[in-house]
Amino acid sequence: RDYNGNYSDYRAERKQLMKESESAQKPTEIKETKLAYADSKAIKQLERAIQNLEKRKQEINEMFNDASLSIDKITELGSELNKINEEIEAKEMEWLEKMEQ
Repeated sequence: RDYNGNYSDYRAERKQLMKESESAQKPTEIKETKLAYADSKAIKQLERAIQNLEKRKQEINEMFNDASLSIDKITELGSELNKINEEIEAKEMEWLEKMEQ
């Protein structure tokens, strides 16, 4: 290859190109780190939410053991249990999607 200038000029230009190349790569790495941190935070929040829902589900199941519950209360608890199961399923799907990224 032909180059206009001497070897020192070539090295100086090459060094400048390397610096520009490195600085262009750094923002990408920072964005990936932030994304990974955001995903990690979201995953932890989902895990906590699922844990809380599972705890409430357990409490409701224990309430069903009470023989003195009225029909209205049983219906109310059953409805709440269905909603909790749906929420758990949705959050578990979201958790799986985040884990696959």
